[in-house]
Amino acid sequence: MEERKKLMKVLKNKIIYTGNGKIDNGYVRFNQRISEVDEMRNFVPQEDDEIIETDATYVIPGFVDVHSHGGYGKDSMDAADEIDWMVRQMAAKEGITTYFCTTMTQTYDNIEKAMVQIKEAAEKNPIIQGIHLEGPFISVNYKGAQDASYIKKPDEKALAHWNELSGNRIRVVTYAPEEATEEFENWCLSNRIVPSAGHSDATYDQLVASRACHVTHLYNAMNSMGHREPGVIGAAADNEDCMVELIGDGIHIHPATVRNTFRLFGDSRVILISDSMMATGM
Repeated sequence: MEERKKLMKVLKNKIIYTGNGKIDNGYVRFNQRISEVDEMRNFVPQEDDEIIETDATYVIPGFVDVHSHGGYGKDSMDAADEIDWMVRQMAAKEGITTYFCTTMTQTYDNIEKAMVQIKEAAEKNPIIQGIHLEGPFISVNYKGAQDASYIKKPDEKALAHWNELSGNRIRVVTYAPEEATEEFENWCLSNRIVPSAGHSDATYDQLVASRACHVTHLYNAMNSMGHREPGVIGAAADNEDCMVELIGDGIHIHPATVRNTFRLFGDSRVILISDSMMATGM
């Protein structure tokens, strides 16, 4: 018996953002993978098409959130089953397709436990692609909502231990470059961990001298950009290899500042993040 061809699903007459451009009236043909994306004027019906009817207007690539602490009543430092459930909610309701579980400044013991639980959750949920360690290696001067009593100096030995517990899943570490040694930064880079300046009081010169190539939630929990001391923001803008996170919710940052950030950095260097916490989605 001839094997039955797999049906191809089709979304038609949609506004499509491809990641490289926009199609004002287009279609997407897909099954497990997208096979075609094009304008409706080029659409040719196939006998194995299954037209998906939906009121949705837009089709966009899945969201990659490299900085999120939680949502739906759960936190990235909870038990594995809770993390898994939380991320599935984000996938279904928010279109998250790649997620970095983000921890916060806590005791070494609690961070160790979190690494183990995230590892377990990631082993059954492919959306969890990494860990963003936000703290405890930050500045007391710009701790934000982090607990100052748990803040420590950047320590590559502790980081190596946590990374091992996580199954080498730490992808980003937020740290204060003015508190770090060259050994710490070199260890991060040699182990494919992005050193991200954040919760930092670093001067322009200190950040330029560091190996930070990423900035955690630009503007929030860091010194301001001054005309005599450009600080973290000015140094990041000067470094064409530096990526910056931006919380684009209209609350953390004024919309005019968001627009000016894209002018200053260019859209290829700005990473939109949620920095969500457990109340999100409730």
